[in-house]
Amino acid sequence: PAVTTQPTPPTQAPAVVTTQPPPQPPQPQAPSHPPPVEHPAPAAPAAPAAPIRLPPPPACRGDGRFDQNDACKFNPSWSGCVHSPGCNWNGQSYFGGWCEGGPRCVYLPSQSICLGVNAGCYWQAATAPLNWAEGDAEAAHAAQVAAAAWSAAASAAQAARENSNCFGDGSLSQNLGCPYHVLWGTCVVTAGCNWHGESALGGWCSGGTQCTYQPVPTSCMVTPGCRWQPATAPLMVPM
Repeated sequence: PAVTTQPTPPTQAPAVVTTQPPPQPPQPQAPSHPPPVEHPAPAAPAAPAAPIRLPPPPACRGDGRFDQNDACKFNPSWSGCVHSPGCNWNGQSYFGGWCEGGPRCVYLPSQSICLGVNAGCYWQAATAPLNWAEGDAEAAHAAQVAAAAWSAAASAAQAARENSNCFGDGSLSQNLGCPYHVLWGTCVVTAGCNWHGESALGGWCSGGTQCTYQPVPTSCMVTPGCRWQPATAPLMVPM
């Protein structure tokens, strides 16, 4: 009998197994809101400012009116102040008061002259007695300064005489308070006084007691019997 040969079945290739990485888990999404704004830390409170200390008011004053003797506030010495008409040192005045009523009044030195010029002036009596202790202390200090400056002088009296630099006009009716001004600054701003010919007022008024304390040429020339003497030396601050 014929032998029937069965064909060999084709060889099947083994299935290829592909190993894939496992899928990644879903990542959380960033929030869509903007990040919070960071505010700077509050600054430390500033230290409180130091209180403003105003200088004490000057001890030398005029009568407080708008037409007062404006030179008073520049007068730092007790002696220079109380011997200046129209000025007072905490109510003290060598003249026993001061004359008020306008520019023709505030530079007059006595009650009789004040009330006798018929210019609408009136007399204000001093509100405090003269405290000579202040003058003595000031004079002692001035004497020390003079003695130091004139140590080669024969005596303290001679040194004091040589150290006198503030003068009146030399007449019988001159401003007798001028020699008491031991400071250049108080002398040159005082009516009727000059520091070796220097005057911050530009000169001085002469002709009588009604003239001596007039501070400016205009008031001097309208006062009967008065004449204006211009300063004889330029104003120079002593070094």
